[in-house]
Amino acid sequence: MKYFKIFNSCKIVKGASQALIYDLDRVDNSSPIPLDLFEILTDHKGKSVKQIKSFYQNQYDSTIDDYFRFLEEREFIFYCSEIEKESFPEREFNWNKPNKIINSIIDFDRSIPISEYRTFIVDLYSNDCQVVEIRSFVKLTLDEIRSFLKHFDYTSILTVELLSMFNDKVKKSEIVELLDEFPRLKKISFYASDFSETNGVINYSTNKVVPDLDCGNVDPKYFSINLDTFSEAQKHNTCLNCKVSLNKVGQIKNCPSMDKTFGDFRKVSIQNVLDKNEIKEDWKISKDEIEICKDCEYRYACTDCRAFTDEKSNKYSRPSRCNYNPYQGLWKGENGYVDVITRIK
Repeated sequence: MKYFKIFNSCKIVKGASQALIYDLDRVDNSSPIPLDLFEILTDHKGKSVKQIKSFYQNQYDSTIDDYFRFLEEREFIFYCSEIEKESFPEREFNWNKPNKIINSIIDFDRSIPISEYRTFIVDLYSNDCQVVEIRSFVKLTLDEIRSFLKHFDYTSILTVELLSMFNDKVKKSEIVELLDEFPRLKKISFYASDFSETNGVINYSTNKVVPDLDCGNVDPKYFSINLDTFSEAQKHNTCLNCKVSLNKVGQIKNCPSMDKTFGDFRKVSIQNVLDKNEIKEDWKISKDEIEICKDCEYRYACTDCRAFTDEKSNKYSRPSRCNYNPYQGLWKGENGYVDVITRIK
């Protein structure tokens, strides 16, 4: 007799109206499934198809065959003998990194000279930061971009991304040269542009953006389905965890869009802020604790936002810019969609 096993790279997460199979090795292979299939895969884990059919008194044999055909075709499961199935232990999703800081956002509007940011960037490097996003509220010149990027020389920061207001004096050919000159620069995006164009690395958008206000949007195109994010999401906030940022006037924050500040970076070091632990309070707010999100099958793929929520005074409040109703399994714009807050009221 053959028994089914779920591949270790696949994890099933239950939502209020459906479940989601996360394929952590192949993001495009992830798929929503009905709750009755979730029941089969969890309550009857390790059984044979024959045993499952028997449990349901052979009333749903055709449906069960369709389900297992689907699971096999998508390579979510495999079959093995009774002896073999004991050779495949369950995978643990523990997240642990030695970095004190993993990522940072620096907001810029020329109120502070670019030269002064070198101190903060070196401080980020000293605390093992890997990724930095610079968000400019003004039209950066080529020289200003170059000055910012030079601050990352002789650091171990791996990735720099830049978002800036479009400047027609900065030519695309010059941006290409910048990418060659500064290998850490992995992505550069311009908003309020005269035209739209994107290749994933150099991007132009006609959208008029306010960087610290136009964030926190929940959309499938922003989902991150992989082993690292899934593991981190079990006990941490995937947006704020190990993040230390600066707003436009140099105030240290978890995220520049949040209200709480922890001092001016020119007077307080990152280590001083970390030692007080207050900034870390939101790092461990996982989706399993957040209202409504805890009932959503996408909760371990969605990057949570604590800056824009339904209730400011409630740290477990749902992100207000989410347009998905997990109780219906529908996105805004789909037929029959009802706003989740309206539904609750």
